[in-house]
Amino acid sequence: MKIEAAIFDFDGCILNTTLPASHEYAGVFAHSAARTVATLACASKFDIPELRSFDPQAAYLAHVNAPVSDQLHTIWQQFVDAGIEPPNSNPDPNDERVQYINELKDQTYIDYLKSDLAPQPYVFEFMRYLVDKRGLKGKLAIGSMARRKELEAFYGRFEVIAKYIPMGRVVCRDDVDRGKPEPDIFESALATIDPSIDSASVHTYEDDTRGVEAAHRAGQVPIMVGTVKSPRDVVRDIAEHGSLRRPAVYAVNWLDMIMLYAK
Repeated sequence: MKIEAAIFDFDGCILNTTLPASHEYAGVFAHSAARTVATLACASKFDIPELRSFDPQAAYLAHVNAPVSDQLHTIWQQFVDAGIEPPNSNPDPNDERVQYINELKDQTYIDYLKSDLAPQPYVFEFMRYLVDKRGLKGKLAIGSMARRKELEAFYGRFEVIAKYIPMGRVVCRDDVDRGKPEPDIFESALATIDPSIDSASVHTYEDDTRGVEAAHRAGQVPIMVGTVKSPRDVVRDIAEHGSLRRPAVYAVNWLDMIMLYAK
């Protein structure tokens, strides 16, 4: 396949965020014998004693692959089912309590990224392969729904990534009005490389079907690397959401991608 540029998703694609995502919510909401500082802080700040015995972690873990809005609504329904009056049965992002919980959640996640994380196996080797063997020096970018401060935390731990993708070629959800499956992030990522490159020769690596659809809409070649989702997961997602399309290529992992390209 012709390739003139490459765009990477971040969460789940470059970084294994399955565990951090669980840790992120557990650090804010989980109730245990010791009770987390974040939960106590929220309960104390807003005088919600019931929150101290409320544990929506299981609800979150059951919806890890759901959109964030679905996760939030699930958590709020758990409040309602427990007989606790939430800030609003339809969570308002402007509500002070919602913002406070989100701030705690975000900080927990950033702390995790800075202290205990790992890239997906062989992802840096794959980037080196693209640069050395496919002549794509200066032609790699990131298009991610992560926040920029999350990317910066990762770059602070693994400086090697800047050798292949400097922060100037990183587009995240802070930079666009519409997220995936809209094409904005991947179109903007290509613009950081060279907007004159034909989109049909841009390979975009994703771990999620919404990202695959975003690449389709951007006119790029969507390649799914199964670091998070199996082929069965992909088929299920497409069956449940009729507007999603299949990836052009499915690879088990980054080593598999190197072998596919080397054929």
